[in-house]
Amino acid sequence: LERLTDEIDNYHYLNASSYIHPQTGQRFLGCTLWYAPSPHTMDCLNNAFIPPRMRPKGSTTWSDFLHIQDSSRIHSVGKSHVDWLHLRLEPNDVVLTHMLPHPDSIAPQWKGNENNDFFLHDQTDLIRVARPKLWCHGHTHNSCDYIVPTTNTRVVCNPRDYHPIGPQDEFDYNFTVTIPEDTDD
Repeated sequence: LERLTDEIDNYHYLNASSYIHPQTGQRFLGCTLWYAPSPHTMDCLNNAFIPPRMRPKGSTTWSDFLHIQDSSRIHSVGKSHVDWLHLRLEPNDVVLTHMLPHPDSIAPQWKGNENNDFFLHDQTDLIRVARPKLWCHGHTHNSCDYIVPTTNTRVVCNPRDYHPIGPQDEFDYNFTVTIPEDTDD
């Protein structure tokens, strides 16, 4: 993806990096924001390497993890991205991440599910302190558009579909986001 920066006009690869729009001065910060390790995520990852018949009774894993050779690298990248955001995020920035930054992005039917640890990397405290104006994310299969409570930060996600199921009902083909002017709050 990074090489496409040179091949496609107006394409910017953001991997723990930023971009400042030349006409507006709007700053965009982007990173994956991989999930934080938890007892549940570590159990799933550790059990991915154990043949199913030899796993402890009641243990969990997903086939997604069978190709992960070193989970510590994922956690290291995730931590470095969080650290990077904490050092650089300023009021009025626009943030783009793969993972969900706030619990309100979780679909109602999944609230409280232990597997949310794999999707959410809760940045509520950072949002309240740094006050970005907009946070766009992926890694969920439901659309959302809300303001983080006690802030003016808008969070949006408009995923098209989940292969092989197909388009999700909430996807809005005409969805656009207008980036508001800088605020002083």
